[in-house]
Amino acid sequence: MATTVRQNKAKGRSIRPPEGVLYSRTTFSLEEGVRHPRKIPLPAAPAFPVLSKQGLAGRGQKPYPSVLVAGKVVPVASGRAAIGLALQHAGIGPGHQVLVPAYHCREMITPVLAAESQPVFYKIQKDFAPDWDDIAQKTGPATKALLVVHYFGFPQKADEIQAFCRENRLIFIEDCAHAFFGSYRDRPLGSYGHYAIASTRKFFPIQEGGALIIARDRAAPKPDLTAPDLKQNLRQLKTGIEKAVSYGRLPALKPLLSMIESIQQWRKDKSEALAPSAPDQPPDEMAVYLERHRQRGMAKIARMIVDRTPMEKAAGLRRRNYRILLEGVSGLSGCRAALPELPQGCVPYLFPLVIDDLEQIFPAFEDAAIPMQRFGQFLWDGVDETICPVSMFYSQQTVQIACHQSLTEDELLWIVTAVRRLIKRGKQ
Repeated sequence: MATTVRQNKAKGRSIRPPEGVLYSRTTFSLEEGVRHPRKIPLPAAPAFPVLSKQGLAGRGQKPYPSVLVAGKVVPVASGRAAIGLALQHAGIGPGHQVLVPAYHCREMITPVLAAESQPVFYKIQKDFAPDWDDIAQKTGPATKALLVVHYFGFPQKADEIQAFCRENRLIFIEDCAHAFFGSYRDRPLGSYGHYAIASTRKFFPIQEGGALIIARDRAAPKPDLTAPDLKQNLRQLKTGIEKAVSYGRLPALKPLLSMIESIQQWRKDKSEALAPSAPDQPPDEMAVYLERHRQRGMAKIARMIVDRTPMEKAAGLRRRNYRILLEGVSGLSGCRAALPELPQGCVPYLFPLVIDDLEQIFPAFEDAAIPMQRFGQFLWDGVDETICPVSMFYSQQTVQIACHQSLTEDELLWIVTAVRRLIKRGKQ
């Protein structure tokens, strides 16, 4: 197997998940028709960027094509919060309809419902582009906005979407949750829509955060958000350091973890002495959005990390890693890259891989601790093949492999080797 990774460097090396740690994942059985939790190991390599000395060397860097130069930037708590604030800023609310893709994550839909608007699901095509015939058919007097996703960092034809929205008097919400970096026709992604939304935690070593980008010609004032307090900043910092240390990065920061834990425990003891807290209850999707995200800004520590990340280097590594994964699965029977070309201006978020027998193979991927996601695995209730067969296909047959800038060459080679082994085993 030819690859640009130096194979001899990792030959015989075993990469394992952080010891003694499991997490619960909700999976879905097609045969049983039910969702159920199962314990699986944490990924053996980080699924998202993690803190490192090299990854924070970008102070004073030159501007790089990203959503940060696409318009007026409002740092927020999450991508879903950015969607909600975009709707609020545009005056979209009760009685209005918002066109959203049938291939989505559930967090995209929650803000629409919280605005008391109706999500109307439109079809996508096999190349993830919007199905314009379906969109035209579903656009009516109550339709006020169109949300389009740059899936996995691959640019949509944003100028055509912009023209359609102008012609139909729709608000164009450019979903850049998968496309913090990148450009289309020499303009940064996020600069075409009336609003763009981004998810910083997908591209930077922070635990939560996002951005709302407002077009410069939108006159309304920016949303007034609550600044995260010391507790929220400490939690972000502690979790980031914990993840970095667990994956062999920044071992010298272990003492700092102890100091942060002491501060957190002191604050907890003081709080409980004043008013004992009620038992924790698992919040539902709407509660998380309303209580933790909607009107809260990004933590200061997260903004500092974003500012210090060398963006051009991170983008280049993501493109390199995508090519390595693409080459690694080339010619492998039983799977194929959903997006086999890496166009100029594209900075990938993940590597989407279509697997013929995914539902049978996926538990083995989980148990092998592959760093991955299943974007769109759980579509909104009622979205099925009658709404969009392509979306259902990608929901059931696609897994997305990590290709972020924090992955080492050893980890990339391990991922390629593990994926090939599991798919070959599944074909036997």
